Amino acid sequence: VVNETVTNKDGGFTKEGKLAGGVTLNGGELISNKATSIIAGGLTNNAKATIAGALTGNITNNAGAQIIIDGDTHGDGKVVNADGATFALKGGSVDGLGTFQNDGVVAVTGTRTLGTAGFTNGATGALTMVNNAAGDKLTIDGSYAGVAGSRIGIDVDTAKGVTAPVDQLVVNGKATGVSSLNLNFVNGVAGKLDKPVDVITLGTGSTLTLNTGRVSTQAYMSYYLTESTPGS
Repeated sequence: VVNETVTNKDGGFTKEGKLAGGVTLNGGELISNKATSIIAGGLTNNAKATIAGALTGNITNNAGAQIIIDGDTHGDGKVVNADGATFALKGGSVDGLGTFQNDGVVAVTGTRTLGTAGFTNGATGALTMVNNAAGDKLTIDGSYAGVAGSRIGIDVDTAKGVTAPVDQLVVNGKATGVSSLNLNFVNGVAGKLDKPVDVITLGTGSTLTLNTGRVSTQAYMSYYLTESTPGS
């Protein structure tokens, strides 16, 4: 579905439904979200694109634009998610990407994997699982580099009997640089956690600096981030 301008560079739809030659989306919405959907040659997005299947070539998501991953997706190019843009892992995971430069928002819902040669969370970048429901999990299958000013956002649910009281970030590769961890308390309610919980797990040899110590104070409760194992 395209409501306005799409520029397809030197390509077209094949009889298999493949959109080849690269796509520039300047308005409306592009929906290419079946398991067999293919966009080849890259995507420059200035509007809203809902994607699954395959999206090969370099991806540029410009300010104000949205890319929603609606099902498992294979890529092979570099990604630039600009300041003011949103790249949402909503209904699936992504594998095979080159480097991923995030200066906007990467939003995660559910249990997802982001396969990349290297994820850089820029000074204006936010990697967030905040959706007022704890239990989301993102695995970055690659390295992570944080730039001063970058943020990681998670939900915390302190209600009694909750099986997954926090969101989790796992980095399989080496994590370096600096980022800050921000907590969102589900329904605005802070309370006591029954025991320490893992919120971030890093690959061997990681040196990522986080805002350890007291990261939040809510009413009479204080919440602390500590390193359970050096380099983890």
